[in-house]
Amino acid sequence: MKNTVKTKEKPVKSLQKQSDIIKRSNAIIAELSGVDKEKINPDSNFFKEKESGGLGMSTTNFAKLIQRFQNEFSINIEAGYVLGISQVMNLTGYLIQNT
Repeated sequence: MKNTVKTKEKPVKSLQKQSDIIKRSNAIIAELSGVDKEKINPDSNFFKEKESGGLGMSTTNFAKLIQRFQNEFSINIEAGYVLGISQVMNLTGYLIQNT
């Protein structure tokens, strides 16, 4: 008899669920950054100047953004992970995997 180890795998999120998370995220980012949500894309950098295609967020506004996401999505985003976030795709990817 084979000895197998079962691992608990997270279910794959449906495309609709992923799309909903991205839409909600972009709406919050737009509100706090002042950038039109149609201009927000996965490569958008939170800290790069708006004139250069970024979102132009200060560290204070970014901290508010993280707090808002934690409240909105009922999730705890670890401080160590937050320090490595620079682009929208980093944050939305985390939300998709952990909500």
